Amino acid sequence: MTARMTPAPDALMSGRRHNGDEALRHDRTDMFTQDRPAAVPAATTGLPAATGQVLRHHRGPLLADMLRAGFGSLVVALPLFVVQGLGMVAVGVLSLLVALFAGFGIQRAIRLSEVWRAVPGPHGFIERHSLTGRRRIALHQLTRLKLLHYAPRRGGGWFRLILTDQLGHVLAVEDSLRDFNHLVATALTGAGARHLTLDGVTRHNLSALGLRVPQTCTGEGGS
Repeated sequence: MTARMTPAPDALMSGRRHNGDEALRHDRTDMFTQDRPAAVPAATTGLPAATGQVLRHHRGPLLADMLRAGFGSLVVALPLFVVQGLGMVAVGVLSLLVALFAGFGIQRAIRLSEVWRAVPGPHGFIERHSLTGRRRIALHQLTRLKLLHYAPRRGGGWFRLILTDQLGHVLAVEDSLRDFNHLVATALTGAGARHLTLDGVTRHNLSALGLRVPQTCTGEGGS
């Protein structure tokens, strides 16, 4: 005869209790998840992966310009308070120089506060925030793109991008902006979509930056 082993009563109760707990746990999970929508991958939502790159100016050169402007204002203004008996002409000239230094310093401070955004795409735009307010140019409203290069006699030089839209709004930015090429490339996509005409100077400067002119952009004279 073969001996049959039967589980002890405590083991049976423990197994039943375990199976009951598992069923209850699954019921609770279904109750909390049956009405919850499934997660949607980011690639299928149709939303852009990024909202555009935020660009700022290099702080070092602008802070140096502000210090020079402040020092120049103090040096020029010093005779107005120290020297007695200055003529009206001298006072007028010195006051004008102080105003010029101060204006330059204020202009550099405003530029230091600028925050730019360059958003490519059909609904893209280029936007500037600064102490003077906010201005935006939509790429689908772009009517003019000019890229100029200023070269002093002592070498160096800088680029300046000028954008104009259908409403007459103008945005101008120089290459002291970090990732200036990225902003120019974003504006160039808008110019290509709008089939804008780019002059020879702009085309030459775009090539100097390593940017290719879109084939949809004609040159002056229709070339």
